[in-house]
Amino acid sequence: MKNKLLSIAGFWWPAVLWMAVIFTVSTESFSTSNTSSLLEPWLFALFPQFSDEQIELIHWSLRKLGHWFGYFVLGLLILRTVGAQFPFWQAGRRAIFSLVLAIVYAITDEWHQSFVPSRSASFFDVLLDSFGAFFGVLCWQRLSRAGAALHEKGKKLDKLRANREDMATIRNTPSKK
Repeated sequence: MKNKLLSIAGFWWPAVLWMAVIFTVSTESFSTSNTSSLLEPWLFALFPQFSDEQIELIHWSLRKLGHWFGYFVLGLLILRTVGAQFPFWQAGRRAIFSLVLAIVYAITDEWHQSFVPSRSASFFDVLLDSFGAFFGVLCWQRLSRAGAALHEKGKKLDKLRANREDMATIRNTPSKK
């Protein structure tokens, strides 16, 4: 039983660690007012010709991109974990299960934000998070398929090399007359 729990923890620790990162950036410390005091001076330095409204739009866009990217990574990590833990499941089932887990986490994250004084829950953010998770799952599926195809090609190349070496050995072996 202990080995099974260690095995499960070994599969899940990257995804759980990333969930902790998401939880952390959902706190007061990463609210719009706190990130604006860090980001906006840099944005004004990079784009001095931009108005306050344009800088605020860039800041808002970066925050929303952060939502998408955070859940892109989460979807990818969950599918990686589910694929390793349940290799006997069909690929579609693993993908749907992973996506549902990521969306449930997105909902609970927004719910968590509703209790943070300077944050609010947003259905739009859940949608954005869900799209990020969807593309993360899709990306991992594509990468996994490409990796499996390369692995198969590598095995075929190894066989060809072994056959060539066998043929060379046969050719170089003196014949008995």
